[in-house]
Formats: sequence, structure tokens, C-alpha cells
Amino acid sequence: MGNLALVTAGILHVVESLEQMTLPLAETVLVGQVVRIDTTYGTFTKANASSAAEALAYGILVSKDAAGKVGTAVRRGVLDGYNLAALNFAAKIYLSDTDGTLATTAGSQTLVVGDVIAGTATTLGTAYDKLLHLDFGLIGSVTNTAPISIRTDLLASSVDAWVFVADRAYEVTYIGEVHSVVGGSGATVQPRKVTAAGTDAPGATAGATVKELTTAAIDLTATINVVQEPALTATAADLLLAAGDKIGLNFAGTLTGLVGTLTITLEPR
Repeated sequence: MGNLALVTAGILHVVESLEQMTLPLAETVLVGQVVRIDTTYGTFTKANASSAAEALAYGILVSKDAAGKVGTAVRRGVLDGYNLAALNFAAKIYLSDTDGTLATTAGSQTLVVGDVIAGTATTLGTAYDKLLHLDFGLIGSVTNTAPISIRTDLLASSVDAWVFVADRAYEVTYIGEVHSVVGGSGATVQPRKVTAAGTDAPGATAGATVKELTTAAIDLTATINVVQEPALTATAADLLLAAGDKIGLNFAGTLTGLVGTLTITLEPR
């Protein structure tokens, strides 16, 4: 991965700002670094692409007060000051795994946050300057984050199995189950996330790399044709998937006779 740097540390020129925000800084952040909004305190802190939570970037810090306590970040606009000489015009710019940094290639979370455009305010006949066009609004936009649904049959022959491998960052937002024929004694199913680093089976016990997606297993002996919507885990981080994370189903009890379906809805992050 090629991380971007400023030509001169601390020097960044805002050519155009279409959207920006000023907030207190939760940590030391330098001009030119990428920030996200802390979901607990509402302050700016550095963002990176190492995980779905860290990748919720707002924009680029372009200025801060003398004490370094409050800063302004541009979410959509055009900036001058990054060393873009080696890049082609229209080259995509990504969020880096390195905290607060942009890169020329994707990090663990594939997030395009801008591209290289021409600065045409130069003498005719000379090479155009290369400017950074930002649009962090693409993160979370409707056109780029349409939810997807995974549907899998639940049958008497079902066994513990994987039902999804994440190709990017997602959040589990809904799980629903309905069956037209009940399973046998003690029949349940438990959806689980196994992180990319884990080699656990889909039926493995919850632990460091295995996370339950619901607070309890889904009862496959409940009343037929009634949709069950189990409570999702209260641990928000466990509902976030990074690229390479897997969702598996763990069955228990006797499934004899079972005919049903399970749906999991994922929202790209």
C-alpha cells in the first residue's frame, strides 16, 4: 500500500469546500489526516481502514485552533497539498489501514474517498497541477450502501455450515426466521460470526474470534408460519463484519421434519 503524504507537513490548501464540520479533537490529529466522529462523545478522532468501526471516516482535517483542541474537517471538496505527482489523473484514493492516512490502494476495508483531478489554474501549455477531490459522503450513501439479504433454507438435513463470506465491511441489521414444519426435540439454530483471523468451525463455541449475532438461539419448534425476529446482540462491534469475516449457522437438537428459512440483512459500511 502506498500511503499519501503532504508535500510540506502541516500545509494544506482548501481549494473548495462543499461540506465541512468543526468539532473538538479527542486526540492529537495533524492537518491532512483523516478523521471520524467518535460515536460515544461526538468528537473528531483519527480514522483508518483496519476495521468497520474505525473506517467510518468523516473527512480530512484542514485546520485546528492554536491549542489543538478544536478542528475543522472537509467532507466533500477539493484540496491541494498532497504529493500526487506519481499518480495519474482520475486515480482513486482510499482510506489506509494506517491511522489517519490516505493511500493509493485499498486497506482492509475497501473505501474509496476521492480521486485525483486537474488543477487548471496554470499557464496555458504547462502541465496541470494534481489536486485531491474528496467525497467522504460516498461512505454511507444510498447508491453505495444498498442493504443485501442472505436467505438460507432450514431443513431436516441441515448441518452446521457457512452461509456468507464478507467481501467488504458490513453491519448485521436484521435476522428473521420462519418455518412451515417444526423441527424435532430441542431444535434450534444460532447465527454466528467468525472473524477472518479465525479458523473456527461454524458451530464453534463463542470466543475471541467467534461472536454470537443474536442474544439467544432461535427456537425451531415455535409456532409454524409465525416470523421470529430474535434480538440482536447488544455488543455493537460483534454485528460488524470486515472483509473476510464469515457468518455460519450452528444447529442443535433434532431437526427431523424441519422446513423453514432464515434471512439475514446486511448493510454495507
